[in-house]
Amino acid sequence: MTDKQAAKPFGQAATPITTKERLDALKAARPKPTPERHLTPGGTVETETKRSVNSVLEACIAAMTMRLDRARQNLKDGRSKALARGKATAGFGRSR
Repeated sequence: MTDKQAAKPFGQAATPITTKERLDALKAARPKPTPERHLTPGGTVETETKRSVNSVLEACIAAMTMRLDRARQNLKDGRSKALARGKATAGFGRSR
């Protein structure tokens, strides 16, 4: 096995980094219904394909929203715990 073959799967992350910009880009990529002037024979295959693509997109948006909300909550909880720890340390120093 060469170095290039070994490094290829290792260098790629399983999921891309979740950022607000990426979430906004995915939300903007949602398909918008547009009126069409021609009749296309749709059928069940076309309908199922569009439905599966939309469900994958919505699942990705939901997962990213949940990850960002969890990160925001962890940051908020960490800050409040740090403030409480500082207050307890200051109170302990005054009690001596």
